[in-house]
Amino acid sequence: MAPTTTDERAMRVGQDRRRVGTVGLVLLLALTTLGGCRPNGEDNAVTLQKDTQLSEQIQQIQLGGEPQLLRDLTGGDWDTVHVFHEPVSREYVEEMVGAPIEMGSFFATRGHILVFVKDGQVQRAIYTTPNNLIPGKYSSQVRLQPRPEPGSVKLDLVDP
Repeated sequence: MAPTTTDERAMRVGQDRRRVGTVGLVLLLALTTLGGCRPNGEDNAVTLQKDTQLSEQIQQIQLGGEPQLLRDLTGGDWDTVHVFHEPVSREYVEEMVGAPIEMGSFFATRGHILVFVKDGQVQRAIYTTPNNLIPGKYSSQVRLQPRPEPGSVKLDLVDP
């Protein structure tokens, strides 16, 4: 084999670097694309959305309105609602409801997340403000009622 010149060696090194750079770029793009996907085909997660109308209705009850069934305020077909108080992680919410919820890693808005479920399947996920509900898991029979103490900032959720 004939000795190579410095220029030939430099050219080969440059080609090798370009190959490594191209492979690295392809891997980076693949990881970036896959990083947005959820495992096990969970990219059809329910997206958390703000419900301003329900927030206002809850506040009216808190300010001395009549007790109301939550299902009468929310509509929809659900048999269970999970209420989470801020701050709460997406991981915890998903663990409790058994399904993916599209939201940030943490919910830190002054309010609550309500996840409505029917036969074990998440129907929708909303959040309301301010934080005036008691966290827990409730049936579709849950009723919101103001507390008897004047000026209370919380509502009781009464589930028969």
